[in-house]
Amino acid sequence: MDEKKYIPGIYNYCDRWCERCAFTDRCRVFASDPANIEGLPDNPDSPEFWDQLRNHFQDALDLLQNIADKLDSPEPGTGNPKEKPTPERRGLNDPYADTVDRFFSENTDFFEQQEEAYEDKVKMGLPIDVEQLGFLHEALSTIRWFQHFILAKMNRAVSDFELEPESADDLQGDGNGSAKVAMIAIQRSIDAWTYVQKIFPDKKEEINQLHKVLMDMKSNLEKAFPHWQQFHRPGFDDEPETVVRLDFNPN
Repeated sequence: MDEKKYIPGIYNYCDRWCERCAFTDRCRVFASDPANIEGLPDNPDSPEFWDQLRNHFQDALDLLQNIADKLDSPEPGTGNPKEKPTPERRGLNDPYADTVDRFFSENTDFFEQQEEAYEDKVKMGLPIDVEQLGFLHEALSTIRWFQHFILAKMNRAVSDFELEPESADDLQGDGNGSAKVAMIAIQRSIDAWTYVQKIFPDKKEEINQLHKVLMDMKSNLEKAFPHWQQFHRPGFDDEPETVVRLDFNPN
């Protein structure tokens, strides 16, 4: 194993979304996991690529429909199970995650109607905006990934502050590092919800409430860790041009 190629500590301040990460070949934790095997690259010239693209909208709707069924299963993006926030451990609930669950459970009928409308378009041979469906699927995946991740990282930051109050002034302290990761997850979630709101304007008011919860969490975090932006994440902040993240097309 060539130790020189690995970035020390890069795995401590990532979003745990390995399949979207450009640094997996330089991450010791990823390399040590036998479950991480190299997959086939996407090839625009292959039938499989277009089949996958055409299935984006169905995947997105399936994701919406199955969210309620998956509430009791282990959540992606929570990292180490010991970091997962629970009322018993922290004495806190998760206002954002609870609001997300409520949004999807209360809109089951609405999304089923969207699926039927999409199927009708396909049957009638009407054009489908494939790019829009791809962005929608990405937005929903982002929301789901970070749903529980945010509070887990906020709790880690707060725990560090409780143990060492001066850590908030330590630019490279774990509290600021965890706060920075949480902030990035919050912003990505806000962007994702903004795109969903664009696609489903009828849900503007409900999504505005989700935006408010996220903005409140962001504000509280900024007050506790005013120097979070100055924390330097190994790898990610050394080569920011390598960190490719999908921007949800606002136009």
